[in-house]
Amino acid sequence: MKRIIFPLAALTFISAALALLNGWTLPRKPGEVSRCPREALAALNTTSDRIHPQKVVVRPWKGRHQVYAVFVLPNDYEADNPAVVSIEGEMTYCAGKPVRVKGDEFQKVYAKPGEDIFVARFRTRTASWLIAQGKVEPLKQPRNWSLSR
Repeated sequence: MKRIIFPLAALTFISAALALLNGWTLPRKPGEVSRCPREALAALNTTSDRIHPQKVVVRPWKGRHQVYAVFVLPNDYEADNPAVVSIEGEMTYCAGKPVRVKGDEFQKVYAKPGEDIFVARFRTRTASWLIAQGKVEPLKQPRNWSLSR
């Protein structure tokens, strides 16, 4: 019995120490990482043509990279700026720069000839914090996500 208790207690202690060193996994207020660079905000403010996604997926409980927007854009689109997520009552956040997806179908979103599918991923930690603040529905709305042309 003692042979089992000691290793189990040691494993519990080590796990707790690692959890403390890595920080708490509870949703925290997003830091500077989720803020948008001035260039991205300036491009969005000066451009009257905003592109909104066809679909937004919000499933942070499934792990990293499970909060993203799916855009259908022209073949010649160059992803220079990150996607911007604007939620009323919150600051403006940036997702990653859109990445081109191979093929003409992704998550039941289809591209026509001359178009490509792009995915812009949002930080899971930031999404979890917004959900904890009761902002899951605004986060799911495609009109709150945009790219500049």
